[in-house]
Amino acid sequence: MRLLLTRPAHQSKRSAKKLKALGHLAIVEPLLEREFLKCLRTENQLSAYGGALFTSANGVDAIVELGFDKRLSALPALTVGQATARSLRQAGWKRVTTVDGDSAAMVKELPTWLHAHGLEGQRLVYPCAETVSRDLSLNGAGIGAQIDSLPVYRMTEREEFSKDVQRALQHREIDGVLLYSARTAACFEKLTASLTQTRLGSLPRIFTVSPAVKDALSPRFQENAVAARAPNEEALFALLD
Repeated sequence: MRLLLTRPAHQSKRSAKKLKALGHLAIVEPLLEREFLKCLRTENQLSAYGGALFTSANGVDAIVELGFDKRLSALPALTVGQATARSLRQAGWKRVTTVDGDSAAMVKELPTWLHAHGLEGQRLVYPCAETVSRDLSLNGAGIGAQIDSLPVYRMTEREEFSKDVQRALQHREIDGVLLYSARTAACFEKLTASLTQTRLGSLPRIFTVSPAVKDALSPRFQENAVAARAPNEEALFALLD
C-alpha cells in the first residue's frame, strides 16, 4: 500500500522503515512540526518536585534538550505508552511506571502511583506541549497532589500539503493515511477540504492510532476511518493486513 505518513519528521524515519519491512511504501508528509521552547524554571524550582508525568516522548526530548534531565531523572515518573517509557529510560530514568492508553488512563492511575511512591501532597511536574488536549494540572486537587504543567515544546500545524501529495490525493494515488493524534487528524481534514477536487468518495482509507483520534474527525471522514484496537503503532500497523 502507498501510505501517507503524517507524524512529525523526527518520528517518521523509524515508522517509514517499519512500513517498508511490512511491504508498504511510506510517503512522509509531517503535518505538525516540533519546536522546543525556552523555559525559565531555575534549578531550585525544579528541586521542589517529587515526581514527573509524561504523556509523550516529545516532553522527554525537550527536557533533555533543555538540560533538565540531570535534575529530574532521579524522580519517579509516570508515563503514557511504552515509547515514552523507553525514551525516559534512555535518558537515564530508573523509576518509570507505564500506563497503556492515554492521559485519561494516566489520571485514573495517579492515586495508586502516588501512594506507591509516597507522593501524596507533593508537587509533580508535567513537561508538556504549549497546547494540550487535556490539562493534567486540573486533576491534581482531587487526588491530593499539585500538578504543575511545564510547557517545553510546541507543535505547529502545516499550512498546506506539498504539491506532490496534493496531486497524489486528487488522483487517488494514495491508498491510506496514518493519523497519530487528534490534532493531526483535524489538520489532515482541514488541508484535505482545501482541495476542491477531492470528495469523500475519492479519499483514501484513514487509519487512526486510537478511537479518540478517529473521533476528532468529522462524521463524513469517520465513515472512511478505522481505529487501532490499542493506542500504539504496532496495533495501528496491524490494521494494514
